[in-house]
Amino acid sequence: CSEEPIIEYAYIKNSFDLKSLLKKYGISEICWYDYENNADFCDKEGENVDWDAFGEELFSTFFGLEIPKLQIKSIEFTNIEPEGEGIDISVNNTNDVLLYSKVTDEMYDIKIYSEKEIMFPEDSSNMFAELYNLDELVLENINTSRVIDMSSMFSTTGYSSTNFTLNLGNHFNTSKVTDMSDMFYSTGRNSTNFTLNLG
Repeated sequence: CSEEPIIEYAYIKNSFDLKSLLKKYGISEICWYDYENNADFCDKEGENVDWDAFGEELFSTFFGLEIPKLQIKSIEFTNIEPEGEGIDISVNNTNDVLLYSKVTDEMYDIKIYSEKEIMFPEDSSNMFAELYNLDELVLENINTSRVIDMSSMFSTTGYSSTNFTLNLGNHFNTSKVTDMSDMFYSTGRNSTNFTLNLG
């Protein structure tokens, strides 16, 4: 009998570690979030929280890069190598997952490239959260078969977009997921033309 082909994956890290950020600022629990009037959080431990610094950090990083979340217009995962120089966002800095960005009128169009299928981390919570102004998210060339936590994965993604597209591709696998809480909370909330492709 013929052997099954060996599939090699490229492993991407989570774009944003909200849990570590909450710990850093001494915030023990998020109570609620008012997207019209900024955020309001619980602070059960009674520590003095620098909310301005927390808010700035919350929105200022994408994969640890100096790419403001509010200025990201589109994200596409692809196996077609873009032009230019990519930035390594792989788990072990193996250069097999690269982020390319193009800026037009201060807005970023991002392509995430690998010649291999891109495997998402077990904890993919908040991965695309807070991308308020995103118009399009295309999840081709990805694999989520090992993901356990998808909580808030698309929370407020495309919140302020009037024409939002979410394409989950053909390999968006939720078979091992145990937490989907707030996964699509306010996704594309203000969009008058919301396109969802479930693959």
